[in-house]
This record gives sequence, structure tokens and C-alpha cells, in this order.
Amino acid sequence: MPKRTYIHKSAKQAPGFKPLKDRLTLVLCGNAAGHMIKPGVVYRTGNPRSLRNKSKDCLPVFWQHNKKAWMTVILFTEWFNQCFVPEAKKYLESKGMAFKILLVIDNAPGHPQSVCFANANVEVKFLPANSTSLLQPLDQGAIKCIKATYTRLLFGKLRDTLHANPDCNLTGLWKHFSIADAIALIAEAVHEVKPRTVSGCWKRLWRDAVSECEDLGAINEEVMDIVNIAKELGEDCGEPFTNEELEELMQSPTGSDDDVMEDTEAQTPSDWTLQKLATIFRQAQVLKDMIVEYDPSMERGIMVTRGITASLKPLHDLFDEAKKRERQLPITMFLNKAPAAAEPNILRREVSLPTSSRNPRTGPSAGDLRPPTESG
Repeated sequence: MPKRTYIHKSAKQAPGFKPLKDRLTLVLCGNAAGHMIKPGVVYRTGNPRSLRNKSKDCLPVFWQHNKKAWMTVILFTEWFNQCFVPEAKKYLESKGMAFKILLVIDNAPGHPQSVCFANANVEVKFLPANSTSLLQPLDQGAIKCIKATYTRLLFGKLRDTLHANPDCNLTGLWKHFSIADAIALIAEAVHEVKPRTVSGCWKRLWRDAVSECEDLGAINEEVMDIVNIAKELGEDCGEPFTNEELEELMQSPTGSDDDVMEDTEAQTPSDWTLQKLATIFRQAQVLKDMIVEYDPSMERGIMVTRGITASLKPLHDLFDEAKKRERQLPITMFLNKAPAAAEPNILRREVSLPTSSRNPRTGPSAGDLRPPTESG
């Protein structure tokens, strides 16, 4: 939460104040054409509770962790090999271009010189020391734009939740804001940044590569949206926070105390089931029916419901695949296997018998066994 917001200022005045210290490092990378790869996030724990049932390989960000949420040499090398190279290669393949890349990065302690030799298809160049604010492309407005978009999305999420749940309050919502919420907003903020905005940031470093530059004054519009939403939030808050409410807020700032705790046991990410998907589709149908019923404009209602249906297509495809797999299961999976016949446990005793002259190898036959005769 920005420091100048009411909730942050009031929290600092609460008895027993402790600073809001939940932090993360955001790793951004974009090219002169305006394309940005998947953002990276360095958090201070590897398996927070809000992500315990999520596959870390399927997050909308490249997930890394460090106790101080800092970028280190090891983490940067990992990001370079596992995120940057695959993402850049995929982008070039989509454009039908050869896999040859020039990576321009800051001359920072966490950026090792060893990455210059990490991949034969990637040439790495370091910017001069202390020149980030002057030459680093993303520092020329893209980062500022992403931050503004993130703040707008955050305030909008809080406002929409308050409108949908009138019994909630801003303090309670902020208390339960988790890292899962944060990375979802980060991914959305990066997605919303226009390619022209990113491309224009290369003007100082590579003027010839910039064909058109979008006026970064669009950030002012974001700021105005933030201010307007913040005013709505202020009206929804009603009376100023009491000391008790602020103390409660401070006991779990942004949900970080609970969120940071890792599970001692490895959690298997939950997967979709036919039952879960069917529940989603039922709820979506209820929503579409309500929109059609409540909206006086039939055209608008149809347009909105069509958008909902289109957005659910990936889940419908998943449902169809699951049904197909279920039909293809062999019937033997549903039959109880007959228990294997147990061998009788017979106690055998070996008896030494005299060998027969007729069959000295195999021993006497049944006819050779006679009771001893008496001599006299």
C-alpha cells in the first residue's frame, strides 16, 4: 500500500507500531519492439500458504525466493537460464527469427559477469556504472507505468470487493491481501502496458530502433484513476479507523505473517476434476442468466455473456479432454481382481529310503517297499 494512503499513515500512528516490511523484488525485461517476457518475482519464502496448492511452474510470474527477497548472483543466473533464454527463444521463433540475442543489463552486484559466457547465442552487455537512471530503457518510464497500473488494479480490486460485500471493511480486506493476489495483479499490470510504451523507453539508448514513441503522459491518467478510486474507498470506509482496528491491522500486515509461513510438508498442487469444472460452469450459467435478466440492454447483455463463454473456453476444453480420458479407461480398472489362489501350506518331511538295485538313482518304487520277512 502506498505510504501516502490513509491506511498506511494511520497504521504508523497505531500503538505498538511496526513497519509494513513485506517486500518482493520484481524482475522486468523487455525489448525494443515493445515485447515483455514473463515478469520474475523474488519473494522471501519459497512456499507461502496462499500458493501451497499451486504449481510454481505454472504461475504467471517466474517464481524465486530468498530470505531477504533480494536478487543474488545465483538467482540471476537461474533467471537467465530458466526464464530469459526460453522466453526470448520462444518470442524469436514466433517471429520466424534466428536465435541471436543482445541482453543489456545494469552493472549491479547481483548481475555476475559469468552470464556473458552462459549461452553462445546470447551476447551480454553491461551498462556503465551509475547510468541506470539515464540509460536503462525500462527506467525511462516503463517501470513507473507498471507501478501505476498495479496500484490502480489494487485499488480497483479493493473497491469492487467492498461493493460486492458491503459487510466487509478496508482494514479486513487489506489484512488478507496475499502474495497470490500480488502476483496476479503484477502479471495483469505487465500485460496491460502497451508495446509502444516499452519501445519508446529505448529512445535514449537506441534511437534508431524506436519508430514511434507513445507519450508517457498516459501515466497521469492512471494516477487520476487511482485518485478517484481512492476517494471511493475513503467514502466506503465511513468513520476513521479506531486504535483497536489499527492494532488488529498491524498484527498481520497484508497477511504477510500467515502468508510467509511455509508448510513443513510438501504439498501436491490440486488439479481440476470433472466435479470442480461442472461447478464452475453451473455458477457461470447462473451469472449469465442474471446478466441477461437484469440488463435493460439486450445487446449489451448478450455481448457480456458471450465474453464470459469465450473466457471459459480453456476450461471447457479441459473438461472435454477429461471426459474423453474417462471414456477411454479400460474396463478392467473397474473390475475387482479375483484373489490369487493360495498355495496350501503342507509340511513335508523327507524320509531316507534304501535305494533299489533296479533304479539306484531315483530310489525304490512303490512296489519295492515290502515289510521285512522273518528268518528262522
